[in-house]
Order: sequence, then C-alpha cells, then structure tokens
Amino acid sequence: MNEYLSKVAEGKLGHANLGFSQINLTASPEGLSPRDALVLARHRAAKLPCYVVVTPKNSTVYAGKLNMKQAKALLDSPLRSQAAKFLCAGAPGLLVFLPAVDSPDNSRARETLKAVVEEVNRLAVDVRLLEARRDEPKEAWLVKQLLQVESDLSELKRPMLFGLYGRGRVTEAYVGAGISHDNMEELIEFMGGDCTCQIKEANLGLDLLTNWDWAAFIDPDIEPVKTVEPGGFVTFDE
Repeated sequence: MNEYLSKVAEGKLGHANLGFSQINLTASPEGLSPRDALVLARHRAAKLPCYVVVTPKNSTVYAGKLNMKQAKALLDSPLRSQAAKFLCAGAPGLLVFLPAVDSPDNSRARETLKAVVEEVNRLAVDVRLLEARRDEPKEAWLVKQLLQVESDLSELKRPMLFGLYGRGRVTEAYVGAGISHDNMEELIEFMGGDCTCQIKEANLGLDLLTNWDWAAFIDPDIEPVKTVEPGGFVTFDE
C-alpha cells in the first residue's frame, strides 16, 4: 500500500495531485513537516496502521484503515473525470449539487439550478450541472472532500452547491436558501472571470484530489497558476 501511494505522489503512477508521507511514532516531532506534526498531534492515539487523508488546508477527510480498492477510489471517480473533461474542453466552470438526505429543499434547489443553467446556456455560456449523491458509493470520497471545504459543512443537513473551475478548484459552499438565482449568476460570472487565479492565491475554497493529466491540455506558452501545497495521505507506523 505504502509503495503504491509513494509512486502516485511521485508522479510515477498517474497524475494525481497527492502528497504522501510516513510518520514513525518513535521519531522526534521536531523533524516533521508542519503538516505531519499537526496530523500526528491529532491522531497519535489512533490504532495502527492508520492512514489519514487531509486536504490542502489540513482538515481531516478520513482517518483509519485503508485498503487498495479504497486508495484507488480516492484518486478518481466518474463525476470527477466527467468534470475534468468538461473543464479541459474550455468550460468556465461547473455547478456541483450535493443534495441533502430526504429534504424537501432539494426540489427547490434543483429547479433553481436548472433554470439558471438553461438561462446562461442561452447566452452561449457553457456551464453544466452535476449532482453528487451522498449515498453513491463511487462518489463517497468526493462527497467527503466537499464536506471539508468549510469546517462545519458535515454537520449541516441541507442541500449544498459548489462551483468547480480551473484544474479542479472547488469554491466554498452555498447552503440551503443560499442556492438562489442571483447567487448562482454571480458564481458563474466569477468562474468565467479573469480574477480566479487571484482568488485561488487568497486560499478561498480548495483543490479537489483528481487524477487527471491537466498539463496535457494546457498551452505550454501560458505561465501556470501558482497552486497551494497538495493534500494527501499520512500514514503512521510503529
């Protein structure tokens, strides 16, 4: 497992924006990176072996045992691949809807989102709506990542909407009544604007973990946008 994750992080297997490190619990904390030291402090009492998945902002997506099937599923999913293909085709962004479980607000949110997408598409703005269901096993890791974009999202039982743009950058969430016509128009305008790289450097939202070869679709004459340090795996060893 560790060999596989190391090769992914080194770019020898696929193109995932994954970082991977191993922590020996007998080692001195002073020799650890700030992120690894933080993860160790949070999960020192975990039952070993323990894999901790963290976001670029160091929030914990998952902590516990992990098998190869789960590790491979973390790197990609049908919805993330679909979104990447769409973004690489030149789309300004996507709307990713995360419905609540058995909530009457889901229907209202879907109607609003459908109306906005139809409206902007008539104006030749190619934006699409994707839905990530909380009970879809193939999108379980995506849902976990979305719920860590902000610290309190996992506690909320309302429908949520995220913007997805660039190389898999996801915006902070619009929740419940925040999924409004005006807010969605503003979000779409932002994703298609010229200032998204500046917003990214301001550290709003986060990069989703993807396994897509973004560089293969980028003009080599264009200077790449500076990105934040990737999130990824930390594993504790005895």
